[in-house]
Amino acid sequence: MPEGSGPRHLAFHPSGKLVFVLCELDGYVRTCSWDSEKGLLVQLHTTYTLPDGTAPCRAHHSGSAHVLVSAD
Repeated sequence: MPEGSGPRHLAFHPSGKLVFVLCELDGYVRTCSWDSEKGLLVQLHTTYTLPDGTAPCRAHHSGSAHVLVSAD
């Protein structure tokens, strides 16, 4: 994860091949591939979780704390 991103929580896709990492300090969820044999995450995609123009701020509780993956 990029320095200063603040990874807080992760959740595995039901396939076990993808991991979604919530980064509370920069406001992104990062989708990563997971290689269980090597113990390696590789970032594939980023999604900003806040409305356009909104900066993440822990003091104002605008950040995120949890990511949940649906079974379907």
